[in-house]
Amino acid sequence: MSYREDETRTEYLSIEVARRDYDFSVVSLNSSLHVGGEGYVEVVIKNAGRFKIYNAILIINTTPPLKPNSMAMESYLGDLDVNCEAKAKFKVYVMEGAISQSYPAKLILQFKRSDERIAFLSKTIGLDVGVDIAVG
Repeated sequence: MSYREDETRTEYLSIEVARRDYDFSVVSLNSSLHVGGEGYVEVVIKNAGRFKIYNAILIINTTPPLKPNSMAMESYLGDLDVNCEAKAKFKVYVMEGAISQSYPAKLILQFKRSDERIAFLSKTIGLDVGVDIAVG
């Protein structure tokens, strides 16, 4: 075999990207959180796995200075086909003394698989907190 410097060779490869059996992605995230008040967090998730998800429940979990409202920290999403999206809305309180920045929170997706076993997936998100400025 001989090789010349001005010689090029192109080879094409086929690459298959396999998805996980069960997975979700965060499509959008909107929040209206301010220090010393309660606001809303709206999130849209997508079933990014290979299989349908049954009886899905999305739960938000935070640490201080964020505190989810215990009456609105879970959202029932139902069954999600592959590539289908669902929206959830949560109430979150921001404690006094917090600063204006992004705080970590965890979204936990609880669901049943096709074999009736319960499974959990989680994603970490950032929640932006603003400071209300008093005008007076």
